[in-house]
Amino acid sequence: MKRILCLMLTLAMCIGFGAVSASENGETFGNDFTHADVYTREGIANYKYNTLLKFWARSSDCYDDVEANFPTFYAGAYIDDDGDLVLMVTRLDAETKAYFAEIVDLANVSFREVEYSIYDLKAAHEAITAKMNPNSSDKKIASVVGVGWSFRQNSVNLYINSAVKGDEDATAFADSVKATMTDFPNVCIVFSEPAELCAAVQPGTSISDRSVGFWCYVDNKLGVITAPHSSINYGDVIKIGSATFGTAHTPYFGGNLDAVFIERTNTSFTPSRSVSGHAFSHYSRSHSILAENEMAYISGKNNKGSGKVTDTNFTVIYSGVTLTSCVLTNIYIEGGDSGGIVCGGGSTSMRYVVGIVTGRFFNSAIYIKAGYIHSGLGAEIY
Repeated sequence: MKRILCLMLTLAMCIGFGAVSASENGETFGNDFTHADVYTREGIANYKYNTLLKFWARSSDCYDDVEANFPTFYAGAYIDDDGDLVLMVTRLDAETKAYFAEIVDLANVSFREVEYSIYDLKAAHEAITAKMNPNSSDKKIASVVGVGWSFRQNSVNLYINSAVKGDEDATAFADSVKATMTDFPNVCIVFSEPAELCAAVQPGTSISDRSVGFWCYVDNKLGVITAPHSSINYGDVIKIGSATFGTAHTPYFGGNLDAVFIERTNTSFTPSRSVSGHAFSHYSRSHSILAENEMAYISGKNNKGSGKVTDTNFTVIYSGVTLTSCVLTNIYIEGGDSGGIVCGGGSTSMRYVVGIVTGRFFNSAIYIKAGYIHSGLGAEIY
């Protein structure tokens, strides 16, 4: 297969889980709404995507879009510009279509035959991740600031710090980095800048020096989720403005988590599902996973915006701490938006929680998936 090499001058690149039924005929999705509530094409496509992921899940209480019992011919999925689901497969025949038809309704679902399965992409991604080292003396290795994948391109994405190449020809430098990092045939090179954490200390911060994610219960205690990075410790007293809000539980920063539960101790703060800056609320007790090219909505203390998911399996290293299985979008954020809620799917008035902001990559959001917060912290969305 012809190698894909994508050279870009800039990158504007920030997802989740939701329990869904395997039927679309009026049965409930998640715990909150029925198929009739999802009247947008993209909402229906998101439902079908999550139905597939739940079917392939390794565990009944947590499903994933990176680690699952995918069929060997599956090569990923994305939402096209018409809002329909596109399934990528390495074998396109009647048997393959019949397999998917047993799980979801194939109305407004299309197929694309490609060369590499999701297992091929995962293996190449993991091999590159193992080589990533921003402190390497080899500038080709040090230049790699992220690795992900694109189902639409059927490629692995290498995100390169454009400042490292200096005066070298971009194409030649990209080729040398690729040759050093992987022998996978289909690689997309994206020139960018290093990722940054977003917990800037500013006047008027929403909670501590970052943003509130979502209200939830952990061990029957009510509080909020935010992103601790490395600066919130167990037992820290967390404030909103000058008033004490609550106390931090064990923070998680590394692997697939950048999240901490802040238990509310001041009952003058009351919970809400209304998402600031947007004309929707989020569902209770349910979360979801967004597909590539699907719309995502962010609400942080500085920015409330929307945009497209661009990479669903992004690995990044922050000052020696590796975060895996993150998601990129093209939504602009600033320092202090870390921890902010990320939503998607559902309908125009009610959407799922899909994650929280962990940082930014060339001023665009990186997300931690809500499912990992659910399974890792035992968090049940309020």
